[in-house]
Order: sequence, then C-alpha cells, then structure tokens
Amino acid sequence: MGDQRVINRRGQRLLVVLVIKVLLVALLVLDGVSVAAQANEQPATAPLTFVQGLPDVDVDVYIDGKLAMRDVAFGTFRSGVRLEQGAHRIDLRPAGAKRRSKRIARIRIEVKDDAPQTVVSYLRPNGRIRLYKKMVNTSWVNGESRLIVRHLANGPAVSVHYDGGVAYADVKPGQSRRNVVPALPFDISVSSPGGQVLDPVRVSLAMNTVTVVYIVGDVDEGTLRVMFHAYRTPLQQAIDS
Repeated sequence: MGDQRVINRRGQRLLVVLVIKVLLVALLVLDGVSVAAQANEQPATAPLTFVQGLPDVDVDVYIDGKLAMRDVAFGTFRSGVRLEQGAHRIDLRPAGAKRRSKRIARIRIEVKDDAPQTVVSYLRPNGRIRLYKKMVNTSWVNGESRLIVRHLANGPAVSVHYDGGVAYADVKPGQSRRNVVPALPFDISVSSPGGQVLDPVRVSLAMNTVTVVYIVGDVDEGTLRVMFHAYRTPLQQAIDS
C-alpha cells in the first residue's frame, strides 16, 4: 500500500510538471505570434484627394519634393496617393516644368490618422493662386448623406440651390455650408445677385457618405465649375467589406 501511494504521488508530480511545460510552450508561441503581428502592423495612412480649381492651367503635384500627380487639368480630381502620418509639403508647378523650377503654390499638411485629406487649388478674389487643405470628417448619419458645399471660386457671394429651391444663401468666397440630407439624386445649381451663373448639375447622394461640392473657377471669366467628390463613412466601408 505504501509503495502504491509513493507511485501515485510521483505520477501526480510528473503530471503537474508536464502541464507547466505545456503552458510555458503555449505562452512562448503566443508571445511570438504577438511580436510577429506587431512587426507586420503598418502605420495608418490617409488617402489624399487633389482638386484642381485653377482655370487655364494644368499642374503637376509634388509631395515632399517628389512628383506625385502629373498633368492635372482644371475641373478634375486626382487621388490614389496615401500619406503617412506626420508633416508633408505639397507644391504645385505648371505641368511639365522641372522639379526645381519655381512653384506656383505651396501648402503644408499634418496627417495624424487615416482620415481622408483634401487639397484644393483655387483663385483668391484678388486673383492670387492658393491651396486649401481640409481633413474630411466622415462621421455618418444613419441612412442619410452629409452634404458640404465649399465656395472657392473667384467671384461674388452665391446661393446654392437644390432642385430649384434655395439651400444655402449668400455663401461668400472661402465659406462652407453643410447639412444632412436624404440619400437621393439632386440638381444643384449656383446663382449670384446678377442671376444664375451655372446650369444645374446632377449629384447622386448615396447612403452613408459625405459628399463635398466644390465651387471653383472665375465667375467673371466664365470658368465657374461645380465639382463633387463622395467619401464613404466608416459604416459604409464596413458594409462594403
């Protein structure tokens, strides 16, 4: 009987030692997986959209001294570039100009997370070229759409109309207006105190998106344009994925 008890105690000790070894191996494996995952993690990057609002000129966009976007025409968007977190320098030069040639505009932006960034080239009321920067807030309203209008044209204050009705009145150059609207197609037109300055433009507002409407160009020169760009909210990105 005594021998049997000794054997049982030895068996129990061996079992405890085996369990401890298994746990230690499991912890080492999990720790290695965690380290590998951290090593593979990439810092968040932010998508950049460039809006070309300068009439009568095509531009090249340089980011931190390197050519990033080539031959961007007036009234067009360009995207596909992602910016790492930190400070960045964005320069504009006439399309085809050498990298060290005189720039026509410069702006600095600070990227802190993966929120979309937008840079717009536009004319000030005095005719000077400027760059406008904005982080796009993609907070969402369930089942509806957020609409933002930005007046970046050279000209007077304007009124913005939805389907013929006044949505925003007396929007001055440099100002923005925003609202939450149903996710439906709208005809958006622009008028000034002298009358309508732009024919209606059809804009389809999708559910769970932020749509930014840019008014760019020069009213007096007849180059006014309405441009719009939609950004998906986090909710819509989750649904689409």
